[in-house]
Amino acid sequence: MAVASVMGGLAALLSLARVEVPFPILTYLKVDPAEVPSFVAYFAAGLGAGVPCALVHFLAIATRGEVLGGSMKLLAVLSNLAGLSLGMRVGGLRTAVLTGTLVRILVMDLANLLVMTVLFPEYLRISEYMMRGAGVPVGSPSEALLWTIIIVSIFNAVHALVSGIPAYYIHRAVIRAVPQLGR
Repeated sequence: MAVASVMGGLAALLSLARVEVPFPILTYLKVDPAEVPSFVAYFAAGLGAGVPCALVHFLAIATRGEVLGGSMKLLAVLSNLAGLSLGMRVGGLRTAVLTGTLVRILVMDLANLLVMTVLFPEYLRISEYMMRGAGVPVGSPSEALLWTIIIVSIFNAVHALVSGIPAYYIHRAVIRAVPQLGR
């Protein structure tokens, strides 16, 4: 509970500080370090700490009025953590990273399909406009959707690695510095 609380607070602070880098082409996608605490909590204490941390992070985003963005971020982190957990059960760390990344990509591609075709189709037009501005050859709404899903997939792969790898090494460094925490 302590790990989830501290890491959740850190995730909320990082999120509220808006430390983020826009992803190329679809600049509404942001790479940020605010997911790292959820991954540190997961490596330190499993899903029982990673999930509550991600929920606190979601609440921080939702309090600034970004419920859809917060929901998508929550779904991305939870699917990534679930994939990590599954991968750790069937293999080692490399399997877990691969599984976590693939689960995140699949879940987020499906979520983006739902958002852009059913819930908020105007977002597809925004994506199409951004891609045309970046020189991506988009000739129809279906091409725009395909390119959007490809770019979102790449974004989620990058974010999974940008969040998960530093978190793993932060956790390892803490365990080396304070071995009692690894018990």
